[in-house]
Amino acid sequence: MALSLLGFKIVYFSNPVFYISVTVLVFSLLWISFNILDELLFFTPILYFYLPEDAIIGFIFTIIISIMLAMLVAMNIYLIKHSI
Repeated sequence: MALSLLGFKIVYFSNPVFYISVTVLVFSLLWISFNILDELLFFTPILYFYLPEDAIIGFIFTIIISIMLAMLVAMNIYLIKHSI
């Protein structure tokens, strides 16, 4: 268990403000775009969020995928910055 968390500790403790802000920014952008594509989030004529019962599983998967991709982007930025 400790070995699997080592990557998170290395990345997020090296520069926590930068990598956490990158993670939050990427998560927000992906979450908004995935929900627009799934037709759960509407912007016209007003901001409206609609979650029917049959879309709950897909919504949960959208959240999980957005979090995982946001962490992956932050870790890849760390890798690119420290590989040279």
